[in-house]
Amino acid sequence: MIGITATATGALVLTAVIIASVTAVLPGDACAPDTACTAPATGNASTVIAAASRWLGTPYSWGGGGLDGPTRGIGRGANTIGFDCSGLTRYAWYQAGVTLPRIAADQWHALPHIPPGQQAPGDLVFFQGSGGSPDDPGHVGLVLDADRMIEAPATGLPVRISRYTTRPDLTGYARPAHNEGGPAVADPPRERCCQTSPPRRRQARSSVRSRKIAGSSSRPRSRAR
Repeated sequence: MIGITATATGALVLTAVIIASVTAVLPGDACAPDTACTAPATGNASTVIAAASRWLGTPYSWGGGGLDGPTRGIGRGANTIGFDCSGLTRYAWYQAGVTLPRIAADQWHALPHIPPGQQAPGDLVFFQGSGGSPDDPGHVGLVLDADRMIEAPATGLPVRISRYTTRPDLTGYARPAHNEGGPAVADPPRERCCQTSPPRRRQARSSVRSRKIAGSSSRPRSRAR
């Protein structure tokens, strides 16, 4: 009887340990050990970090990630449901009511840049990456604190927390609208820049033509011989 009781107790303890271990690493959990839960984030940034932290451990999928969560990617990510780097940052900020462009380079160009040392939790941190450049970054992560970020790194690696300060290809930082809760400001439509130019040119031609007609009518007509 004593042996049976001990065995049952041991099984219960082992079951509790397994449940605790699995819960700590599930992608749906918002607070895994040594993760974003320790970041001093407030307001929209707190919402953003919690949203990204929920998917820690999710597979990287090139072209994957929508406004509502992980999706099947494209190309080499077509068979994987997950996030790519900009898909993750876009998803996270959408949960705070801010819509970002889809790819990393467009996010960099659409948002105001932040000087190094002034980055805050929730800001975006950009890198040249394998296919980008300093002017068109190819990789983006979500700032947690002065040293760490959440990122969807590359094919074969899951969404994770890593250090961004040690990367030699760091390009800079950008800040979405933390407090406005509206969409990021994009470039104005191209057609706005040219609406008034054609009328001015047509008016100028009309003025020249009018002056020519007026000048010809004022010349004395030659008398018939």
